[in-house]
Amino acid sequence: MSEYISLIRGINIGGRNQIKMGELKEVCAKIGFTDIKTYIQSGNLIFTETERNKLSIATTIEKAIFKHFGIKTVVLIKSKKQFDTIIKNNPYADIDQSKLYITFLF
Repeated sequence: MSEYISLIRGINIGGRNQIKMGELKEVCAKIGFTDIKTYIQSGNLIFTETERNKLSIATTIEKAIFKHFGIKTVVLIKSKKQFDTIIKNNPYADIDQSKLYITFLF
C-alpha cells in the first residue's frame, strides 16, 4: 500500500471551479482510495492506493472530477516518499519555511 499526494490544478481559486473537500473525499473513496485526507480548500489530497501507478491514479481522479463536478482539470501525483525527499534536500533549510514555495512541472 502506497501513500500519495494529489495536486489538483485550478480548484477553489478566485471563486472558480469550486469543489467542497468533503464531496471530493467521497468521490475519491468511491474510486477506491483509502485513508483520504484533504488540505484546507486547496483540492489537494493525501491518500493510499494499492494497485494503480501514478499516471493511472491521475487519470482516474481527472475523470472522476469531470464526471461528478463537471470540471476539466489536470492532476499531478507525487508519492509521499518524493515529498519526504524534497523536504529533506531543501537547500534553503535555514530560511523561514513559511516564505518558501515549491513548483512542480509536468
